[in-house]
Amino acid sequence: MLLINTYFKKSFFEYLKIFASTFIGFILVIFLFDMLELSRITSKYSLSFTMVMKLSLMKNYSSLSKTASMIVLVSSLIYFNLKNKNNELIAAKSIGISNLKIVFPVISVVFIFGICNITIINPIGSMLLKKYQNYEAHNFKKQTSLVSLSKSGIWLKNKLNNENLIINALRVSQLSNTMNDIKIFFINKNGGLERQISAKSILFRDEDIIIKEPMIFDKNFYITKEKEIILPVKISISQIFENLATIETISFFQLLEFIKITEESGLSTTKYLLYFIRELLSPLYIISMTMISFFFINRSTNRKKFNLSSLYCLAVGFIIFFSTNFIHTLGLSGNISIYLAVLFPAVVSNLLALYLILYKD
Repeated sequence: MLLINTYFKKSFFEYLKIFASTFIGFILVIFLFDMLELSRITSKYSLSFTMVMKLSLMKNYSSLSKTASMIVLVSSLIYFNLKNKNNELIAAKSIGISNLKIVFPVISVVFIFGICNITIINPIGSMLLKKYQNYEAHNFKKQTSLVSLSKSGIWLKNKLNNENLIINALRVSQLSNTMNDIKIFFINKNGGLERQISAKSILFRDEDIIIKEPMIFDKNFYITKEKEIILPVKISISQIFENLATIETISFFQLLEFIKITEESGLSTTKYLLYFIRELLSPLYIISMTMISFFFINRSTNRKKFNLSSLYCLAVGFIIFFSTNFIHTLGLSGNISIYLAVLFPAVVSNLLALYLILYKD
């Protein structure tokens, strides 16, 4: 028992060092590519090198969150390759340590990383990514239409001649292209309220919007009623959905509340619910990568630093990675249940990895 505990502690910290180095390496590579891309995009805006670096750091989480499984796969592959090269795997088995106990320290590090990713990295990364997207919208894309969601409904900001148009709606129907229970505020260029409209609904068309049965309040509190008003606002319901929120900018701890508000507003919650469950199960999913890498290295008789088993492992890892993304896409499109789309890759990859390790044991 004492021997196993000593082996666990030693292996735990050895892998932790390799994992940390791999994690930092991925961050630097992604950061470098983001800097090159941003330098190309912002060349006409004359941004300073320091500002490009800051924007690259803000954007870093978007790519890093998608490569967590690859970070685990590569770091596990390096670790078990080193163990195999030094004959430590054979030595551990010769003193009665099973395959599962050999891989357990690695699983522990990966599981701790998965929890930290949800509770620490995700909230910080989503906050920085949101700042980047806001900066990009105002300075690069020059967007005139901004959409947000809160407990008071959907808020839409758009430019109308020399005024800012702010629309608030409690509910949205994508099938009928309408917003219901709406308030519209007309803000002048000095920031003052010119007039306000309350109405039952807005119908969105290609070139304009139709306000049904509006009640108009001017700045002198004079009230008038109309049958309908047509405004030349060129925005569609689909554009509102697209601009609503990038999933990666929503913290894991805010997702459930956001899903509830989205559902109450009449919007589809499919992609947000799928993202929430996927993040929740992410520690389980990335653990499978450690066991798969152990299986391929454990079956290798070649003690060289790089061998075909490593290439096979990377190939299988990439196949699982892309297959998982494909299944998630099927869930988003409604072809399969979102619960099946998230649970199937996580459960099957772990069951397959466990079978291979137990079979080799």
